[in-house]
Amino acid sequence: MKKQTQIPGTERVVDAELSAAAEHLQSVRAEHMELSEQETAAANALIAHMIERKLDSYVDEDLGIRVALVRGEDRVSVRKIAKPKEEPVEPVAEAAE
Repeated sequence: MKKQTQIPGTERVVDAELSAAAEHLQSVRAEHMELSEQETAAANALIAHMIERKLDSYVDEDLGIRVALVRGEDRVSVRKIAKPKEEPVEPVAEAAE
C-alpha cells in the first residue's frame, strides 16, 4: 500500500490545553477505578463481618454511622447519622448571702 503524500499546511494541529485536559481526565479515571476496587474489597469485608456476627444492622453513635446489611443482595449500606446534641450546662449561680 502506498503511503499518502503529506501536503504542507495540512499537518494535524496539536492543542496543548486540550491534550492536558484529556490526560488529566485519563489519570482521574484510573484513580477512580483503583478506588472502586478498594471500595468493593472494603464492602465485602464489612459484609463478611456482619454475616459472621449474624447482624442485619449496626449503629455506632460515637462515629455517627449506621450500617445495614441487605440480605439476598450481599450489599451493605453505610449512612451517617446525626450525633445527639449535648445540651450546654449552664453554671448555677450561688445565692448571695
